[in-house]
Amino acid sequence: MVNFKIGAIYHPDNALEVQTAIRAFSDFFEELTPKHKSRVSFQVLSEAPCPVYVYTLGEVAAKIDWKEVNTSINSTLCLQLFDDVNLFLLMRSKSQDDFVRESLKRGMPVISFLGNDTTPLVNISCGISMRPREQSSVASELTEHFENIYFDEAAHQLMCKNAIKRANEALRL
Repeated sequence: MVNFKIGAIYHPDNALEVQTAIRAFSDFFEELTPKHKSRVSFQVLSEAPCPVYVYTLGEVAAKIDWKEVNTSINSTLCLQLFDDVNLFLLMRSKSQDDFVRESLKRGMPVISFLGNDTTPLVNISCGISMRPREQSSVASELTEHFENIYFDEAAHQLMCKNAIKRANEALRL
């Protein structure tokens, strides 16, 4: 894959989830060769400034693009602020269903931290729904998903295509 960007939206009520995602991204990034490190990044849209711990991550910190924006705006406008994101991480938010629908419509696979009950649109064809559990387990599983999606471009492309189909199916329901 030429470039691979992961996107997430930070709200004060999902700080632990964002911290877990950044940890997983950091673990994923540290295992890459220099060639691949130049191709990956993590973009976060947030109403709050970047947490101090991110700046302690050395080389990884430079790959995290933290944008302060009003994330309460509608999901369409919010997702337009992402620059070529290949994968959307869904975390707890007031408008999570809107973000899922918009992401899928854009052909952006979704990894949900919230389990199947809260995100019925996310299935194996267009994303991954992770069961909520202990933070280190989630970080390890998320790191593995990043690796699988990044290194299997055909699977990623299929997920993108299926994301659009899933969004269209949801509109018909």
